[in-house]
Amino acid sequence: MTKDKLSIVPQGKLTRACDVVTASLALGLYSPFILSAAIRSYFKSESLFKKEIALDALHRPVHQLLLRNSEHANIGLYLSVLRGQLSIIGLDRLPTDSRLVPNDISPENSKAAYPAGIFSLASNHRSIGLLGPSETLSLERQFQSLQGITYFKTLAKTALCSLLYKGKKLKSETSFYLFGLKIDNHSMSEAIDWLFDKPEQGCETAVFVNVNSVNLSHEQAELRHAINSANKVFADGSGVRMGARKLGIALKGNVNGTDMLPILCRQASSASKRLFLYGAAPGVAAKAADKLRKKYPGLRIVGVQHGFANTGNNDKLEQQTIDSINNSKADILLLGLGSPLQEQWLKRNRHKLKVDKALAVGGLFDYHSGNIPRAPLFLRELGFEWLWRLFQEPSKKFYRYVIGNPLYLLRLLRLKRQL
Repeated sequence: MTKDKLSIVPQGKLTRACDVVTASLALGLYSPFILSAAIRSYFKSESLFKKEIALDALHRPVHQLLLRNSEHANIGLYLSVLRGQLSIIGLDRLPTDSRLVPNDISPENSKAAYPAGIFSLASNHRSIGLLGPSETLSLERQFQSLQGITYFKTLAKTALCSLLYKGKKLKSETSFYLFGLKIDNHSMSEAIDWLFDKPEQGCETAVFVNVNSVNLSHEQAELRHAINSANKVFADGSGVRMGARKLGIALKGNVNGTDMLPILCRQASSASKRLFLYGAAPGVAAKAADKLRKKYPGLRIVGVQHGFANTGNNDKLEQQTIDSINNSKADILLLGLGSPLQEQWLKRNRHKLKVDKALAVGGLFDYHSGNIPRAPLFLRELGFEWLWRLFQEPSKKFYRYVIGNPLYLLRLLRLKRQL
């Protein structure tokens, strides 16, 4: 890679002024760390800063300064901002194993007047789990995030995401316990791969854990046991991410059913895997199935059953549902009975099921039937999708979010960080 000095990329005057003020304030705030690093560097006869070259989303070299002899090496990036080599918010500085498609880059884009940033919309998405660690956003999305007033909106999102979801010295663990629930630390792609892997023995089950799961399991030991008995427990939502951060653990992704289902359907269609949808109010699962078949040609949904008839203690009706699932020859069961019913149903009946995988998906069918619209992207980018759910169903979701979320935050405050 060339080491020629990267030319300063032109910016709007207001944006540049914002960068200079923010970088100056940051350097002033971090001055004790800089002084400490300077003393160490002096006695080691080393320069205070070291130079490094990265690539941005346009595959341009980005010359950046990092602070030597300090745990806070990225402080030096703010000096790069003052020198005009970076912006506070800009194009993504690519992860080392990023999967950016080269065809994304056109000659006119390579000359675009957008600098690389310390932060970017893509880095925000990674911090909240909307993107995997090695993924980045399309150039079009990144360009849009830097235009006019949108730049300052992205800056505000960055500040909030840094406060809520980024942590120091986060370690990577394959699994961890959060309030007694064992959670598997997977990316979305790893979760999808598991769903399509051949089961080792019998039916393998998976559930999603979110703030509501934690609150319910705190009071219901039966639910906690049901969740922990699943083969896979996926981390769903910003609340679990905050809990993992408190434990010093970096989550690989936000593995939620709403984002998973389109990927699952595309892969099931190409792999000729058969799905069975069980749950939700009468007509909802059938409506979701119709919409999914139209959206994903070739998708084989071989059975549908609403969840209002067979969720009681009637063993005969429950067995009839199990027989319907087994007779359909489905490979994957999507179970949307809501928590705690769905987790307990899986624990009770997994040994009777002849499907390869069974996945508890909560209210997923309501989303994909069109009954409840998905939250706007800007709320998802902040991890506040729950606000949209509360707005959609205020009476039904009042206790879950208005009471449950503060209760969870109180529990987080008492949670000790793992050493």
